[in-house]
Amino acid sequence: MGWEPRGPNGREYYYRKTRRADGSVRSAYVGDGPVAVATAEMDALARAYRLWRRAAEGVVLGDVDRADAEVRALTAAVRARLSDALEADGWRYHRGEWRRPRSRPGTRGGGAAGAPPPAASPPAPDTEATPREETSPGEETSPGEETSPGEDR
Repeated sequence: MGWEPRGPNGREYYYRKTRRADGSVRSAYVGDGPVAVATAEMDALARAYRLWRRAAEGVVLGDVDRADAEVRALTAAVRARLSDALEADGWRYHRGEWRRPRSRPGTRGGGAAGAPPPAASPPAPDTEATPREETSPGEETSPGEETSPGEDR
């Protein structure tokens, strides 16, 4: 946009520059009289407004960048505390995810990983196991006796 000297006499004419969709820039003739002067002043105000708006957006973007840095710092602190707590509880971080231990004390899995297995408790006194008498394949069992699996009656 601007005043351009054109022609053999060197007069200045006001041309508006426009950018087309294909990327080419074209000049549009406005004139050299009072309409051209008013158009030039309006274009200058529009240009000043665009510059002011970019500067204001820069200030806002600066605020956003500061807030973003604060959120990142807070996120890092929370992740560090969470990591410490999970590791203290036996969890592990593997390939981008937290994994619980395969077995934990007090759960169905038994003891914690690397912990010795729990001691076997002795049988209760009234439920002592008695050795079972086995019968040979040709012997029959009485009606009150159990048969071993796969044996016919």
